[in-house]
Amino acid sequence: MNGVLVLSKRLKRVYPPFDDVGFSQFIESQLGELSFNERIALISEAIEKFLPGDFESTSQILVNSLPEPRSRELKELGGFMLLPKSKFIARKGLDSFDTSINALFEMTLRFSAEFDIRLFIARYPEATMKKLEELALHPDPAARRLATEGSRPRLPWE
Repeated sequence: MNGVLVLSKRLKRVYPPFDDVGFSQFIESQLGELSFNERIALISEAIEKFLPGDFESTSQILVNSLPEPRSRELKELGGFMLLPKSKFIARKGLDSFDTSINALFEMTLRFSAEFDIRLFIARYPEATMKKLEELALHPDPAARRLATEGSRPRLPWE
């Protein structure tokens, strides 16, 4: 099943007023020849357009729509479909540190938020590095990955 369709169904399940059809059509009509990063940005923009206007509510909807870590549902969704969610958190949540860091943590347990945590390091270096130090000792390897990979200054393709 198409990743956008799976994502829209998961959002609809946790937020019934969500226009899953409009969301999917908005994205599908613009995908065309977009690069991978442009697709992530488009889906992140669609999240903003089709979910509530306040960051706290949308953040909670995104977290609630996550499949369980290492689940069959997560494989069905595809880890890369979580990148637009973490991109949304980084774009819209820089003024909501605690909510954003908690959302990125939940997302990284399922895929990776290493790209988006860097914006929080830049804005809140001490608080973010303190959180990453805690995560470096976390029992889950995905949390430790956020600490190690997320604190690298740049990735090879940046």
